[in-house]
This record gives sequence, C-alpha cells and structure tokens, in this order.
Amino acid sequence: MKKSYKYLIGDKAFDIPAARDPLPRDVENMPNDNNISIRIGEHLIIFEIDSEDRIVGYKSFEITAEHINRAVLNLQIWKY
Repeated sequence: MKKSYKYLIGDKAFDIPAARDPLPRDVENMPNDNNISIRIGEHLIIFEIDSEDRIVGYKSFEITAEHINRAVLNLQIWKY
C-alpha cells in the first residue's frame, strides 16, 4: 500500500491527533516534490493517512531557521 500524506500550517502548535481521527479542515495534499512554502515561526503538522483519509501517524513541529536552511528535512512520522 502506498503511503499518503497531507499537511497543515498554522501560527500555533496543533493538538495531538488520536489514531483514526478524521483529518482537520483545510489540510493540503503533500506536493509530489515535497516542497512546502512555510515561514520561520509557523507550525507544521504532516499526517500519514489511510485510504479513508483517517490519521495513522503524524509529525508536528515549529519551523526554525535550521529547518529552512536544510536541503532535506528528516521526518520520522509518529505511528499509532
């Protein structure tokens, strides 16, 4: 099964989702090239989803200058 990801950007930390929660409104599909426009100080949450758009894993953090300057951000999705 191919993994699917969606993301959300906000100005404050996100609540921790529960396993199999539905996705919040306003989520975006992860671009094919994995490039997301984001600014330092914003919060990013990336959801791993199942075929029913239910959350099966996530990674959430506040963006710092260190994140922006890295060519590749090493993400390990937290799994339920």
